[in-house]
Amino acid sequence: WDLGGQEQFYALHILFLSRLGVYACFFDMRRLVASAQPDDRRSCLTFLRFWMQIVWGCTSGMGGRGGAPVLLCGTHKDEVPTVEDHEAISDLLYEEFGGTPVFNSSVQPHREGTVKSGSGLLWFFPIDNTKGQDDKDIVSVMKTIQECVQGEDYIRKKVPFTWMAVIDAFQASKEQTMELKDVEKLAADKGLGKDPVISLEDETQLMLDHLSGE
Repeated sequence: WDLGGQEQFYALHILFLSRLGVYACFFDMRRLVASAQPDDRRSCLTFLRFWMQIVWGCTSGMGGRGGAPVLLCGTHKDEVPTVEDHEAISDLLYEEFGGTPVFNSSVQPHREGTVKSGSGLLWFFPIDNTKGQDDKDIVSVMKTIQECVQGEDYIRKKVPFTWMAVIDAFQASKEQTMELKDVEKLAADKGLGKDPVISLEDETQLMLDHLSGE
């Protein structure tokens, strides 16, 4: 999902942010370099704090787990190309957010970043959108996301094939939303509710809870 940054979408965050995901938070590096206007730097940091707190608030504490993984990605590396700037931005991010729960538990560092000493740790991924996968840092973002997903328990959790059939049928319907009674009807058509131990309504709710990361 691309959640965008527009304020009118904020009310929808709780519908889409779940523990079953990895989140990339993008910012413009030009706004955090030393030469940037102080008000612009503060605005950018405030926006980053907002997004990290939203992800943390919507994904932490579910099942006793921490929040979902978060990657901070700085764009416009073609205009902010120097290692010195990247290290300074990384230090700034740590100074601003290093004491927060989301930073300590969820933010994924760039362990193969380019630093003055060669290869080292940065607290964000400086990327050049114009290069695509020719930018090694974009490849590092993709690799880190894959590693995060592979390390999550939920990808190894077994679920009934009937649940997957319901998901496939919903996606095939091209509907954006569906009322609960229609979900239950779809679930019944795919074989839910046949177990005498659990009712159709309860199993449907169990399936929906699983999909929302609860």
